[in-house]
Amino acid sequence: YDYYKVMLSFKDFTKQLQNQFVEFLVQHPNTIDCAKTYGPWDIEFEMEVENYKHFNQVMAKVKDKFHNYIKKYESILITEELNPKNDFTKILEKQY
Repeated sequence: YDYYKVMLSFKDFTKQLQNQFVEFLVQHPNTIDCAKTYGPWDIEFEMEVENYKHFNQVMAKVKDKFHNYIKKYESILITEELNPKNDFTKILEKQY
């Protein structure tokens, strides 16, 4: 499975819209995690999908359901997560 992080910005991010969107994510079987954020993005969520084609299918459903509200989104394919207590310090030690 591929692991994606998606960051969304909405046109008018009300509490009602937030609740609707989170409920949609909770009901979707590929959603792993969701968080409200501060800054340029309103919500970030993570999902596991079979491949890039499946990712695009899921995002098509998101865009179809919330097309009136989504301002923009970006996605990232996560290939490796570092354990910040162990791996990150080892990488820094190698660089310096």
